[in-house]
Amino acid sequence: MYSKYIKGFFLLTLVLLAGISVVSATDTTDDATADVVETSSISTQEVETNSFDEVQTSDNTQKTNKNIKKETRSLIEVNDSNFDYYFTSNGFTDNVTDEDTISFTTNISRYNNTTYVVNKQVTILGNNKTITLNTTSGAYEGNETGSSFIFDNGASGSTISDLAFYNTQVIVRNTTNIVFDNINQTVFNQRIGQGIGTFSIRDNSSFITVENSRFSTTNNSGSSTLVLAAAYNCTINNNNITGSGNVGNLLYLTTYNIVGMANTDLELNSYNYITNNRVSRPEGESDITWGITLTGHDNHIENNIVDIYGQGITTQWFYTDPATPQIGNNSDRYKGNYYINNTIYNNASFKPTNNSTITSNTLNGVTLGHNCTFIKNTATKVSLTGQNNLLCNNTITELNVASQATNNKRCDCNIIDTITGNGNCPLIFCSNCPFCDDNSDELTSNAKVLKADDNENVFIFNITNEESFNQYMPGGRIDDGLISVKNATYIFYLEYFPNNVSSLRLNNPIKNIRSSTLKIYGMNNLTLTNVDIYIEMQARTFIMGNLTLNYNNDHAPVSSWNMLTVGSVRSNTFLIENVTINHNKRLNLETNDFPDENPINVIGYFERPVNLNNVTVNMNTDSTPVNWDGQWNVPYTIPLRYIPSQTQNANLTVSNSTFNFNEIDTYYEDNEYHSVYGVYLGSNTTFIDNTINVNGSQCVYGIVARGGNNIISNNTINSKSTGYYACGIDVESSNIANNILENNYINVTAGYGENANQNPHVAYGALILDYSYKGFKYVPNEYSVENVSYINNTIIADAGQAYGVEIYGGNNLNISDNNIYLTSRVPMGIGAIGENVTISGNTIIANGTNNATESTVDYLTSRTVGVYTRFTSVGVNITNNNINMTTGRGIFIDHSNNTVSYNNTVNVGNYTYAVEINNGTANSIHDNYLVTPDLKGDESVSDYVGTDNIIENNLPKVVKEYSVVVDTTEFTPGQNATIQASINYGTESSHEVATNISKGKISFKVDGKTLKDAKGKVIYAKVTNGVAIIENYQIPDTWTEKTTIQAVYSGSSDVAKMSSEKTAIIITATEPTITTEDVTATVGATVTLSATINTNVTVNTGKVVFKINGKTVKDANGKVIYAKVSNNQVNMEYTLPEQYKAGAYNITAVFISSNYRLEDTKTLTITEA
Repeated sequence: MYSKYIKGFFLLTLVLLAGISVVSATDTTDDATADVVETSSISTQEVETNSFDEVQTSDNTQKTNKNIKKETRSLIEVNDSNFDYYFTSNGFTDNVTDEDTISFTTNISRYNNTTYVVNKQVTILGNNKTITLNTTSGAYEGNETGSSFIFDNGASGSTISDLAFYNTQVIVRNTTNIVFDNINQTVFNQRIGQGIGTFSIRDNSSFITVENSRFSTTNNSGSSTLVLAAAYNCTINNNNITGSGNVGNLLYLTTYNIVGMANTDLELNSYNYITNNRVSRPEGESDITWGITLTGHDNHIENNIVDIYGQGITTQWFYTDPATPQIGNNSDRYKGNYYINNTIYNNASFKPTNNSTITSNTLNGVTLGHNCTFIKNTATKVSLTGQNNLLCNNTITELNVASQATNNKRCDCNIIDTITGNGNCPLIFCSNCPFCDDNSDELTSNAKVLKADDNENVFIFNITNEESFNQYMPGGRIDDGLISVKNATYIFYLEYFPNNVSSLRLNNPIKNIRSSTLKIYGMNNLTLTNVDIYIEMQARTFIMGNLTLNYNNDHAPVSSWNMLTVGSVRSNTFLIENVTINHNKRLNLETNDFPDENPINVIGYFERPVNLNNVTVNMNTDSTPVNWDGQWNVPYTIPLRYIPSQTQNANLTVSNSTFNFNEIDTYYEDNEYHSVYGVYLGSNTTFIDNTINVNGSQCVYGIVARGGNNIISNNTINSKSTGYYACGIDVESSNIANNILENNYINVTAGYGENANQNPHVAYGALILDYSYKGFKYVPNEYSVENVSYINNTIIADAGQAYGVEIYGGNNLNISDNNIYLTSRVPMGIGAIGENVTISGNTIIANGTNNATESTVDYLTSRTVGVYTRFTSVGVNITNNNINMTTGRGIFIDHSNNTVSYNNTVNVGNYTYAVEINNGTANSIHDNYLVTPDLKGDESVSDYVGTDNIIENNLPKVVKEYSVVVDTTEFTPGQNATIQASINYGTESSHEVATNISKGKISFKVDGKTLKDAKGKVIYAKVTNGVAIIENYQIPDTWTEKTTIQAVYSGSSDVAKMSSEKTAIIITATEPTITTEDVTATVGATVTLSATINTNVTVNTGKVVFKINGKTVKDANGKVIYAKVSNNQVNMEYTLPEQYKAGAYNITAVFISSNYRLEDTKTLTITEA
């Protein structure tokens, strides 16, 4: 610690010190230096020092006494030979005293895994020499640092300059007031800094300055470079910090691995200044390398350049559950800091701590949590995720307000091209913002008022009645004379609009508007009926909102661009928000000169972004077929129609909006292809956080996109057809590219029958239709559809035929991480015709009812399958999917080559194979988990007429093993039989007799008892060529259908002992016979006719008739008498007719059943009474 003496006291001290002799450094008491031969050259000079004795008083206050003493300050020259004479692992030797100056004259190299400690106040002059300790760190917890150069508590007040460290850990711990100037630390291909960083300022260090220095880290096993850990009031200024390869954070204020301190302590690392540094990392390097990472509060991050890829400036990642430290965030657990005039390159992100002030920075992607003030910044995208943020005087390309964001505010002075998301961030006037330069007053009357600073003028016009309407907006057009000043803001509050004006045209071409802002707001729930609004805008900023537009059958359009139409736009910011359009108008194609009914038309003649936010369209009208004779090949009725752009700068953003279409009727009775589009999009569209509900009776589409560079994300799409066809999202055309469709919820339903043309009803969740594909083998061409991605969507489809995702041609396509749920006769999860198609990470659950193929107009034959690829030759990769089929195969590769199926899980019910290949070449099916009711793993893959296909390593592993099986299970009691068992080798589903086994013997158990011969000895059958046989074994009458038989193999040197499953036997009855009996009776007597079915099984089926001399016995009515068999027996009472006189007759019993006809004849003897 330093103090300033008053001049007189300083002079007195010099007088007292005069004449005192100078002494050299004392001898060392460290035994390790005893053998040093070379000594240093030491010069001394008289210096003035202070010592402070701090004593604790009774009231806990500190008193400081200054004692003045005379010391000598030595200049010690250190080289590689005498280095250990002064430096040890316990600190300086006695050869160094406080306030000495140490000057390095050579490089220092040590490879003895020794740590050296600086524990005295010294000045170190590095003279651009290098210290190399060859550090190798151990554990990631930071407790195995390896050899290090440490500045300890006693080093307080030291200055270190012009010194280099190579592969050397540097630690500054529990000390204060040290200056590091022009330090060069290089770490190259060595594990240094594990858990603490390569240059670590830590353990309650304070007032440490690191400036004008260079830190270069290459491949140090992922540790950080310049680290502050429990450091306060430090200055990190004008340094160049670079990382390459596997390195961690470059400049890191951390709470981890600090002994005795909780890593949740929010007070650690505060009041530091990080200024004028350049932090950089090359492209394509480690993703764990972040630029500047913060904890603590009241830190100033100012004038830094972050030239990095990934996370530029952010906060420390922190786990949310100590039990699962891999789960956490780095968003919102720290106090506020100051970020001023920093520049971040390469689209690296910026995430400040909560409660922070962010001013005058040049940024890319920004995420703001809670309570941040964001002023005068330039940013590509700002995402608001929390509460109570204020945006003032920024230039922002896109502002995204997340759904959970609330109580945020944005001043009118911000320049924001696009606003997305459905959270809360209302516009406020600059007069209500404490940070705005513009404090213009609002106008309170209909008069025009001018008041502003910096030549910024605000004009407000309140239109409340017919007089003010005719004054400011005569005939539905703003009076050009009102736009009288450049660089102004013109605000029209529209509370009144006359019924006799049918249009509002906003197309003032005058020059003054080009540098100005024009805003039009409806007031007090203003509703316009049958008013067409046409906008051609040149204002720098245009905003229109808070209107309801109603259209009914009285609407008479004056041009084809009717209702709400956006034409040419040259505004930097163009926003229509909070507008509701209710369209309840029937279609009239015969007499209407302008038949198109599109509540919102966006025409692609604009050159700047157009934004629609919180718009609702409710459309109830007729459907029509696609007008293929028209200019755009679309139906006549679409809630939102965006005509393809004419300039590269044109783009449309639609957010937080709802589009409803309910079909009232079909316009033509004899046409089966009336089409309903919810939204029609061209190119360069961002369509996010919207809801589409479309209902019709024939062809229903949620979104049809015929252009490129579209982002369709986070939408809810419900397409319902009561008949033929429904589709969620359809990307179709030729020569289009770069469409991303992600995080959408898509629900499509259609019927289960056929239309009048016998086309089965069908539903498609998502489509890619390449107009340039003409069928059969797909070959990309200059007009192909390319780079389309369906990612992380939820798709639900229910119809007679259902497709989750269909690809009809296309190149470089990505279908990943979707959840697809299908209910259909023949559901298809994903069907693909194309090249370079990635199908990965999808979950497919298909509830099908049959395995047949059905007739279809689709080129992808309708069948039950999880993933189907057809007519493809290059690069279809099916990986990491989870496919569950109630019936049908999981994956079908049909007339396709070079398809890879890897790491999929396929569970199939009611079908033999999990994967099928039909006429394919060089396909690879490997390392999947495949299960069907009958087969598993590799066995569940069918390769039909394939060439060079690879099928391997699919689970469950099919393990071949030996088993014993009873071969004969059908027996006839009372007869001799052969009993055979065999040793099989193979799997449960595929095996054959192990003919290589001719050792050991087999016995048999019946109902658990081993078969024995008449002498009571066990009957053994020797195994020969895998077979064992017992011959001529008489089957006992005790064997029944409930009897089980089991084979027991004794084991041998080839095969271990084993037993078969207990198998139920089948009893085969002996050939039955029938026996009747002789009967003797008198004329007219009643006799008992009887018969017995002779067999070894019980018979309770069939019937018996009796014949006397060949004539069937009948009852008194002349009907044949049948006797039913019961327990093999028949008894029937019969009164002999009087025509049978005394004598002998043949009596025959006839047994009739489904399997037998048996007869037996005996004698009936009749005597006189």
